[in-house]
Amino acid sequence: MTQQLDELMLVGRIVMGDNTAFATLVERYQSPLRRFFLNLTLGNEFLSDDLAQDTFMRAYQYIKSFRGSAKFSTWLFTIGRNVYYDHLKSRHAEMKDAAKVHIPVESGGGEHIDLYRAMESLRPEERMAVTLYYFEGYSQDRIAVAMEAPLNTVKTHLSRAKVKIYKYLEQ
Repeated sequence: MTQQLDELMLVGRIVMGDNTAFATLVERYQSPLRRFFLNLTLGNEFLSDDLAQDTFMRAYQYIKSFRGSAKFSTWLFTIGRNVYYDHLKSRHAEMKDAAKVHIPVESGGGEHIDLYRAMESLRPEERMAVTLYYFEGYSQDRIAVAMEAPLNTVKTHLSRAKVKIYKYLEQ
């Protein structure tokens, strides 16, 4: 609760023109947001950095719309979701195929590459739900808010994603 109050105070300072307050929020959420995009883009570091930067730019632009009814991180990840979907739309590709990227072998251990490749089989919504749940530790309720989707839809995304990942890793 104190973190939420702290963030409300930081947002208030930003609205009043204090850019150092925004830098504090960027520092706090830069790593989790970048990790979120790394998972969505299947390890594409450059694209993840660009999407994170776009997310922070939009958050700054629309900071006055933050009302504090949800955690700041939930609001920020909702913006991140929209940035990601805008990126997919701009690529003029099918949603299920748009996020596929080449994963260089030198990007890390084999287990990470296998997981990224397994995640290629997921639809973007499933990938987002998995990323928020397993990598960011969000509850299913919080994911529903961030994805602006009913709770049962989030549960379905997670369930289908687990089956797809399990089948892929079984091979």
